Amino acid sequence: MKHHRLAVRLFDETGGRRFDRVAVAVERLAQFGLAQRSRAAAIFQRFSRNGTDQETVLDAHDLGTLYRRYIDCLNRRDWGSLGEFVAQDAIHNGRAMGLAGYRAMLEQDVRDIPDLHFEIELLVAEPPLIACRLRFDCTPRKVFLGLPVDGRRIAFSENVFCAWRDGKIAQVWSVIDKAAIEAQL
Repeated sequence: MKHHRLAVRLFDETGGRRFDRVAVAVERLAQFGLAQRSRAAAIFQRFSRNGTDQETVLDAHDLGTLYRRYIDCLNRRDWGSLGEFVAQDAIHNGRAMGLAGYRAMLEQDVRDIPDLHFEIELLVAEPPLIACRLRFDCTPRKVFLGLPVDGRRIAFSENVFCAWRDGKIAQVWSVIDKAAIEAQL
């Protein structure tokens, strides 16, 4: 109970920030056996997002659910909702492209591959990171990844890692299994 009172006091003293998973905070406080309030406050800062007053903490389940909603948004081609999942300053494979560039990239992918469908094959969430293996079975119209696919059906995987910030994808690292495509041509 001592840790619970400490957690509530810290919650109040951090500017009334909303902590969706107070139980996580209390568990962390107990886990680290905090003796000093300053150390406890540091733990709260680590679980908070950029010191804003609208903070939420996503656990692995919540982050996995959010990623599945993002994939559903892509499969529905709901580009207007993409900003709910992707940060304004998003980075893709080391390239700063922002939300607008990210959206343009996805729209071009769909123009090049009209039957593009993102299928989650494997998903691991370790907040604030997601690791996912996506499966594709599709027919790119012409050249794809420098390969002359020309309308042939191909199947391949993409390994994607996403770093989330403030409930949105801030950075993406993506690797497509090009060798699997080459083997089918």
